Amino acid sequence: MAAQVPFHGFLLLLPLLTITAASSAPLPLLALLSLKSSLNDPAGALSPWTYAGAASAGATRSLSPPWCAWPGIACDAATGDIVGIDLSRRNLSGTFSPTAAALLAPTLTSLNLSWNAFAGELPSAVFLVRRLVKLDISHNFFNSTFPDGIAKLGSLAVLDAYSNCLAGQIPRSIGGLRHLEKLNLGGSFFNGSVPAELGQLRQLRFLHLAGNALSGQLPRELGELALLEHLEIGYNGYEGGIPAVFGGLTQLQYLDVAAANLSGSVPPELGGLAWLQSLFLFKNKLAGAIPPSWSSLRALQVLDLSDNHLAGEIPAGFGELGNLTTLNLMSNFLSGTVPATIGELPSLEVLQLWNNSLTGRLPETLGASGRLARLDVSTNSLSGPIPSGICAGNRLLRLILFANRFNSTIPTSLANCSSLWRVRLESNRLSGTIPGGFGAVQNLTYMDLSSNQLTGGIPFDLVASPSLEYLNVSGNPIGGALPDTAWLAPKLQVFAASKCALHSEMPPFGASGCANLYRLELAGNQLSGAIPSDIGRCKRLVSLRLQHNNLSGEIPAVLAALPSVTEVDLSWNALTGSVPAGFANCTTLETLDVSFNQLTPAGAPSGSPDPNEGGSARHTAAMWVSAVAVAFAGMVVLALTARWLQCLEDDSAASSISGAGGARPNVVVGPWRMTAFQRQSFTADDVARCVEGSDGIVGAGSSGTVYRAKMPNGEVIAVKKLWQAPAQKETASDNAPKQRCRQDGVDGDERVLAEVEMLGHLRHRNIVRLLGWCTNEYTYTLRVDEKSDVYSYGVVLLEILTGRRSVEAEYGEGSNIVDWARRKVAGGGGTLSDVTEQSMGEPAREEMALVLRVALLCTSRCPQDRPSMRDVLSMLQEARPKPSRKPAAKKQVP
Repeated sequence: MAAQVPFHGFLLLLPLLTITAASSAPLPLLALLSLKSSLNDPAGALSPWTYAGAASAGATRSLSPPWCAWPGIACDAATGDIVGIDLSRRNLSGTFSPTAAALLAPTLTSLNLSWNAFAGELPSAVFLVRRLVKLDISHNFFNSTFPDGIAKLGSLAVLDAYSNCLAGQIPRSIGGLRHLEKLNLGGSFFNGSVPAELGQLRQLRFLHLAGNALSGQLPRELGELALLEHLEIGYNGYEGGIPAVFGGLTQLQYLDVAAANLSGSVPPELGGLAWLQSLFLFKNKLAGAIPPSWSSLRALQVLDLSDNHLAGEIPAGFGELGNLTTLNLMSNFLSGTVPATIGELPSLEVLQLWNNSLTGRLPETLGASGRLARLDVSTNSLSGPIPSGICAGNRLLRLILFANRFNSTIPTSLANCSSLWRVRLESNRLSGTIPGGFGAVQNLTYMDLSSNQLTGGIPFDLVASPSLEYLNVSGNPIGGALPDTAWLAPKLQVFAASKCALHSEMPPFGASGCANLYRLELAGNQLSGAIPSDIGRCKRLVSLRLQHNNLSGEIPAVLAALPSVTEVDLSWNALTGSVPAGFANCTTLETLDVSFNQLTPAGAPSGSPDPNEGGSARHTAAMWVSAVAVAFAGMVVLALTARWLQCLEDDSAASSISGAGGARPNVVVGPWRMTAFQRQSFTADDVARCVEGSDGIVGAGSSGTVYRAKMPNGEVIAVKKLWQAPAQKETASDNAPKQRCRQDGVDGDERVLAEVEMLGHLRHRNIVRLLGWCTNEYTYTLRVDEKSDVYSYGVVLLEILTGRRSVEAEYGEGSNIVDWARRKVAGGGGTLSDVTEQSMGEPAREEMALVLRVALLCTSRCPQDRPSMRDVLSMLQEARPKPSRKPAAKKQVP
């Protein structure tokens, strides 16, 4: 009789049976399961990788192994061996299993881990896979030094580690990878010099080291890479110039050493690169003349030598570069004329020569090829006519000619250029009339014709353009009446027609007029009549300048109720009545000038003008300015050039600051203190000078005015000056909790400033980078409202979740991303998909739903309902995905 096995003994046999089954599995299967177990996969991208799935497929030797059909796996068609693993763009993290590496080593030749969330050290197990030909770890967060173990991969032909956080020196042992054809180590934090050993990579065709912190001189040994086709090593901090031996890289098609601190002259030897198509040397310190030998670069398509110290003339031989599409020579010291042959280039699309010392005329044939899309020759001394055929192909987008001496009429052909988007002809000597037809150009958004000698009135169609956002004709003797259609352009944001000899009444704004207008300048004309009483419809108005006219009647009371108004100048008119009392409660107002009118002092009988006229009016104006002047901001938020236009309606950047006034109009009081999050080449005083007056205003959000500010080094940034919150009366009960906060060392000011600093170190593709903040030391210790910053942070979270801006036309008039998100959530039953409108795995969906909940809490309408920043950070930490913990001893094969 067979012995009976006790029941508990049978239970003890189960793990052993499982192990036995697993051990009998094919090695490639075990390798993939081991790799899966070492990875964090929040989106479930590798869910098909299971033992059960492989077993159910009934794999046999005569059929392709089932794992060859798994996502990311490539097998040899003949043997079924795993030769490639592509796990890119799956939000994976973790490490690379040494067991998997050992099992895959005999067959694996390609490994792609790019566009994931791997961090920490580069897994040394990767170097066990000795037959690798291609290794791609780009777009991750590896932050160690680069291991010397890379030299073990002797068969490697492609090594791509672009966009990581790798630091230290580039390993010299890479020079031993003699089969390497592509090496990309750009976009990290490598320092030290470029290893001369890279010159030993004689099979190399692609070398990318740009965007690091490399220094020292460029090694001459790079000139020995005879097969090199792509050399991209800019955005570093080298010493010296470009080695002349680079002229021997006869196969080179792409050369980029931009923004690399290069000095000296440009080597004439580069003119021998017969196959060169793109040459980028901009933003260096290169000096001397452009070598005439470069006229032999017949394959050249793009040449950018801008932002250097180059002098002399533009080589006439450039007109023989028949393949040239882009010529950028701006911001140098070039002189002489623009070669006439430049106008005959058949492929030219972009010509940018601004900020030089060029003279003479533009080539008459410029644009005749029909391909010209962008022309910028501003800030030179060019003269003569604007070429009539400059938009022959209806492809011209940007025409930038300002600050020259052009002395012709505006070609009528320009008004028929349907592609035009941006036109800047200001500060020239143009005469004649503004041609009709610009109003029908559907793409035209920006037109500046100021400071010329134009006459003949403002065309009716121009001010009714359906696309125009900016129109400036100031400083021209245009004459005539202000068109009745002046406010009909639905997208118009800036309308400036000061000193234009206009003589008429201001037309009413109407039901749909001035919907987006934030800057209106009509100063120095002969306008008469009253200020339109329906100016209150201009809800976005920031600056109103009507000084030096003949306006009469009373100041409309609705002006003081405009939600964003910052500057009002009505001086030197014939206005009567009194200054509206509402200005005393207008917290956004910075400048109010009503001097030299016929105003009645507050409290005086109506119809009794002050006998002292101008003097008393000045006294009245000074009294009101003193009463409503805003304490210039406690913080100034700075952003980068590349996206300053995104700040026009950004109400998510700052909090309000309370304080006392007393500053003179158009003067920013100091001293100022700046806290920068990165090294900056400008000072707090440079910033403060740029927010004096209204000339730099580009818009306003819910918390302040946005300025376009040009720093002394030419860099353009956006500056947001925060408005003052209404004064708050403190009671004894108010003081008590504040005193407790200070005793605990958690003052409200310090909390908010810490939060601003946290935002300064935040990086995201949907967020404008914060450069720093400035504080007036006189108001540094004033109380700051933390709840408004919590609201701003909630807006940032919504931008990240949705990929949208804080203000978009889709949200509706007067609505922002917060209103839109609340409507979506309410209308969709509170589902995440109504807000994000994208598909995702369940773990990611759960995480984003929690973040959405935090964002909605932060943007609660009632400030008391908003959490503290400390609570926000705690909730966000709770929303982070929890790594699954599956001890090996308990793990069962699926």
